[in-house]
Amino acid sequence: KACLLPPLKSISIPDGVVRIGNGAFENRTTLTEVHIPESVKEIGFGAFCSCYRLAGIHLPNGVTKVESRAFDSCESMAHIELSDSLTRIEEAAFIGCDSLTSIRIPKSVTKIEGWFVAHCNQLREIHFESKGLKSAKWNAEILKGVDKSKCTIFVPNGTKEMYGAHPAFEGFRIVEEN
Repeated sequence: KACLLPPLKSISIPDGVVRIGNGAFENRTTLTEVHIPESVKEIGFGAFCSCYRLAGIHLPNGVTKVESRAFDSCESMAHIELSDSLTRIEEAAFIGCDSLTSIRIPKSVTKIEGWFVAHCNQLREIHFESKGLKSAKWNAEILKGVDKSKCTIFVPNGTKEMYGAHPAFEGFRIVEEN
């Protein structure tokens, strides 16, 4: 028999939780809001997958890793605020977030895997804060599935050439900003 869970609109993860587990809130189609405490370090595989009504997410300082498909198909997600302590974004972490128009990648991020924002059909801006890619392990397919004709890449002053030389940014319009 299937276990039917009551509909949730909002949830506050208790302080002290260190990891939001794999599939923890998967398919919670009525969920619109999540509050994550600073104690959380990792968001597990598919943790919020198919939470179609989740409008946005704030990952507080402390979160260092977002695993694969953590926010897959969160179609209503219009804003994502990533932690300044985030170091790793795994494959397809934000795939299919159709309402997302912009995302900022903090300079703390040293590893990004492929397709991390693929099929985010409204995505128009990606702001990368890192001034050095030498130590970063960024997959050549990190922007696979992003519409190059509609999305602009913003990078720190003096880094346009460096970003432009990385295969992941081929064909994108790259603009330097302060």
